[in-house]
Amino acid sequence: MHKPKLIIAVHVVDHLIDPRKFLQELVSISSPKVELFIIVHDEASLLRNILKNRWAPFCLQHPQIFNIKSLTSLLKSVGFLKIDNCKTSNWISPKQAGILLESISILPAGISALLPNVGIPIKLGNFAVSAQK
Repeated sequence: MHKPKLIIAVHVVDHLIDPRKFLQELVSISSPKVELFIIVHDEASLLRNILKNRWAPFCLQHPQIFNIKSLTSLLKSVGFLKIDNCKTSNWISPKQAGILLESISILPAGISALLPNVGIPIKLGNFAVSAQK
């Protein structure tokens, strides 16, 4: 039986009730040199600080909210040694941002119609972690 050498979890780990147990189980069935790539919401992000308690990840679907330090600590606790991380970019237009901000009453209704619809990269509220055994 082949053991996984690469595991990718994009917006998965923050949905788990017991992510440590899940990661331990993954490690136990994986190659000794498994590489893990994770993307999660960043509770230390600028967007989270701007939106405060209106930040979308603060919901029942996210029983875990991580920052780079907490996820790194979790990964080290299950045996990952080489851990790299970076903030990820989302491509969003000012119009999309305006619509979102209108929907949560930060901007008055109708302002988004005046904004351009050209995507620009913005480091919003996610980060990626690459970890190796």
